[in-house]
Amino acid sequence: MTQDRTFIQNLFKTDTPKGESQSLRPALWLAVSVVMLLAHTVMDVIGTVSDSFRTHTAAQLTTDIFSVLALGSYFFFWRNYVLSNPYTSRDDIFRDMRRLMFMTLPLFLPLGSSELPSFFLFAVTDNIIEAYACIVLFFAGGFVYNLLMYQRTLRTNSYLRALGAGLVFAFVFVAIAERNNTEENPEATVILVLLGIILSILLIIAIKRRTWIHSLSYKEKKRLLLLSFLLVLVSTAAMVMCFVRDTYLCKSYNEFIHPLNILAGFLFLAIEICCERIFWTTLFSLPNTSVIERRTFEFSSVAYLNRIAAESTDIEKLYDTVTQLSQQATRATGAWCEVLKADSEELRIAAMNSLTEKQIVALHDRHVLHDIARNLQEPLLIQSLEEFTPLAFLSRSVESYVKSLIIAPLRDSGNFVGAVYVVNTTSFAFENEDVRALAAFVSSASVAIENARLVEDSLTKERYQRELIVGRQIQRKLLPQHDPVVTGYDICAFSDPALEVGGDYFDYFTLKNGRTVVVIADVSGKGISAAFYMAKLKGVCLALSHVVESLTEFVEQINATLFGSMERQMYITLSAVMLGDDGTVRIVRAGHTPALVSTRGDVRIEKPSGLGIGLAKPAFFTTCIKEATVQLDEGDSILLFTDGVNESRSPDGIELGMEELCTVYATVLQNNSAPKQVIDTLSSRLRSFSLHTLQHDDMTVIAIRRSLAGSSGQKTETVTHEERNLGHG
Repeated sequence: MTQDRTFIQNLFKTDTPKGESQSLRPALWLAVSVVMLLAHTVMDVIGTVSDSFRTHTAAQLTTDIFSVLALGSYFFFWRNYVLSNPYTSRDDIFRDMRRLMFMTLPLFLPLGSSELPSFFLFAVTDNIIEAYACIVLFFAGGFVYNLLMYQRTLRTNSYLRALGAGLVFAFVFVAIAERNNTEENPEATVILVLLGIILSILLIIAIKRRTWIHSLSYKEKKRLLLLSFLLVLVSTAAMVMCFVRDTYLCKSYNEFIHPLNILAGFLFLAIEICCERIFWTTLFSLPNTSVIERRTFEFSSVAYLNRIAAESTDIEKLYDTVTQLSQQATRATGAWCEVLKADSEELRIAAMNSLTEKQIVALHDRHVLHDIARNLQEPLLIQSLEEFTPLAFLSRSVESYVKSLIIAPLRDSGNFVGAVYVVNTTSFAFENEDVRALAAFVSSASVAIENARLVEDSLTKERYQRELIVGRQIQRKLLPQHDPVVTGYDICAFSDPALEVGGDYFDYFTLKNGRTVVVIADVSGKGISAAFYMAKLKGVCLALSHVVESLTEFVEQINATLFGSMERQMYITLSAVMLGDDGTVRIVRAGHTPALVSTRGDVRIEKPSGLGIGLAKPAFFTTCIKEATVQLDEGDSILLFTDGVNESRSPDGIELGMEELCTVYATVLQNNSAPKQVIDTLSSRLRSFSLHTLQHDDMTVIAIRRSLAGSSGQKTETVTHEERNLGHG
């Protein structure tokens, strides 16, 4: 119904790209045709009232003029419609074949008057029938034209001009031959027969391209066979009725314009030849339909699979698509797909179609099926499960839903990544062509699945990267944003994680006795887990700083709190420095890297004994901890750092080492450098030493100096390692 409504709308469509005046032309031709038909009808109605008017020469001439004008104007209207609506697909041919058949059938009904109408209603009825017969005639001509132009050749236009000239010649020839002789003329009949043969041969040559039929599906070919066969019968009957003078159809055409029946007969002959050619071509192509359908399905399924892989990031949907298309390609009764689990050699059921998980598990008894699939390079056809020795033990238990099987491995760059299984409930149901089709499809499916996995991994990594960036921002907020203001001391620090988030930690706390404690720590490992324990350490330090007074107790309580709550392979090294107002500095080291102390220009390593946090029970930990005391005068300093500093490596893999670090530190202090200058110089020296090689560990440095007279209490902002690099760049 939708196609029919579109057909009617297109008849009156007036929008063309040639301008408004050009778009009105089809409507104008149709209007002229309707007016001429009405005028022709009026003349016939008057003729039913007055015999003298009907037999008058002028009245007959006027009626014929109206007929010619109506036919000519409708011809131009229909020509415009046909040219603006060419066949663009096979559906257009099917549609017009159906329309032509149903439009031709009413022509066989004896609805017109057998003699000249004596009543005006009969005259109106006859004119309506004649007009309808002309519409069918034009539709038939449009069908032949569009059919030839659907798969045109270089000479198609020449053939059409020759056919058109032949039709015009036949019309004019018969009109002249019968002008003065109303009886049958044998010579004219012979000429018409010869002309019909010539035009038929020409039409057969013109319609030689019929490749569109070969690509039809089996169901479409059956429809086309029926349509073409029925049209051959209908058009042959209509052709005979047009050439036989005593039939209603011949009289209808001749009453409108004599001898329009000849033109109609040749057009129905053209329809008969076209449909007969279509019928025989379709009939002879039926045996190859299954092969063509299979090839077409292969191409379309691969294209569809690639489109799904490109448009969707859901790899599970891709598995479902592969399974369904594999079943359709082999006409199997069931199918499923298995792929390797992430970071595992075990297979999992990724998708299944027309089978249950219980049925699939039953097929995997003793894991024989898995072993076969893993060792395959090409699909394996098992025509009978009962006769296939490795799987014969399954035949009785699964015979209700599997009797034959094809196993197609999924491989990427030669590596086994999964398999597709298609099954049938009948033995010897599959053919070698099914195996070939499945092999071609699975090859493309393997690539599509691997591409989808890469996209999924990329999106996952991108999501993790964003989360790590957010984690780094959060972690930096856990560290001090500014250096503290401590009477009698200048302090500066920087921290640079090796990854987006790290395990290095430093902070400043005020104990219950009012003393400032500087803490630097290094959680074993790197990344998310280290950052988690770093955050946990900060919370413990904040809580303990309000309840303890001595530095040793502070560190011991940290271990007592964290011991038992950390994973066995995790621990924390830590150094805590308490600053006294008189320059007395106390140092407790819990397995951390030693501190560098500079007094009176000499740099030494301060390494009090201690054990890492979380490695020992509180009682044993207390016996390991020793507190060291250092007296700092004005200008003396302490350098705290994590092992990522002294273990930084050159491109040759050589570590910086403690001795070189001491040398660099001593050199910097010769200029009486402030802590910020010490940090900047160390940062520059580490950068030049490593030459931008990949940083393998987190790096944190804290520089503490006993203030010079007049400089105590200065507040400076903490500068990160990246900011320091930008400053030097």
